[in-house]
Formats: sequence, structure tokens, C-alpha cells
Amino acid sequence: MKALISSTLVVVSGWVGAADATAQTPEGRTANAVLAGYGTAGYSATLNDEFTNDFSASVAPIFLYEMGADFLFEAELEFGLSGERTETTLEYAQIDYLGFDNVVVTAGKFLLPFGLFGERFHPSWINKLPTAPLIYGHSHGGVADESLLPVLSDAGALLKWNVTLSTSSFFDVSVWVSQGPRAAV
Repeated sequence: MKALISSTLVVVSGWVGAADATAQTPEGRTANAVLAGYGTAGYSATLNDEFTNDFSASVAPIFLYEMGADFLFEAELEFGLSGERTETTLEYAQIDYLGFDNVVVTAGKFLLPFGLFGERFHPSWINKLPTAPLIYGHSHGGVADESLLPVLSDAGALLKWNVTLSTSSFFDVSVWVSQGPRAAV
């Protein structure tokens, strides 16, 4: 008989405030920086002939930097502990150009816009399931372990276009060029 016990606790869902900073650039524009993020802790155990258990914890600081009205830099690091292994991962680091009305141009390592989960629901403080959906897995270094879609984030360029059709509907198009999946050696 096998049984899986899994639990995840969101320790910190975000911290902002003391790290908020505003500075004046030489051209007189305003530059803002914010440090935010989240952390989680979890425990899972398998009950069968041999009892195995695993404790995991992670902290993911997110750095946001806005320079003027047109450029935004954002980056997320992830520091994780699982069993006796510690992992440090750059989840994403990207520069966004927001100077167009309905278009955002992004360059760097970004979360791939392949469905909604990768971009919007993958952080553990949002995804309350014990595991991620089978197609995605969870990313470590941009490569998702044990999943059908092996890449959650990748380096390249992204163009997002949004058209408002009516007051309650819109149309989004995302086009990107990236390095693509690589075989782990």
C-alpha cells in the first residue's frame, strides 16, 4: 500500500515597503525600485514498506526596476532546499519596453507565454496543488523536471500585442524567438 502525504505552506506571500526606493536620474526622470517576493515550505511523505519523507523550502525574491515611463526591468531568483540539496536558480530576468500603446517588447530570460500557467500561475503561493500540472512540472534553471513541456522560461525576445474588442473582451497575440529546448548533459 502506498500513500502520499503532501503539504505546502506559504510562509511569505510578498514583502514590499522598506525596500521601495525612488531616485532622480540625470535627465530629471524618476526611477523606482521595489524588492518583493515569496517563500514556501513543504513536507511530503510516502507510506509503504519503507517510510520516506522530504522537507522542502524556497525563497524567491523578485526585483522590479522602473526607469521612466517606458522601460521596466524585472528579475526573480529562487533559492530552494529539498532534502540535502540546495538549488539556486534565475527564474527570469527581462527588460520590457512599454512605449507603444498595445505592444510590449521584452528581451532577456522570460517566462514563456505557452498557456496561462507558466506566466501567471506557476509560483507556489498561487498554485496550491501539491504538484504542478503534468504538462509543466516545476522549473529549475528554466528547465522543468518530469514534465511534458520541458521549458518554462528561456532566453530570447518576445512581442506581446493586445487588442480590445469590446468592454468585456480582448485579443492577445504573443510572438517570441528563444534558444529552445536543450538536452541535459
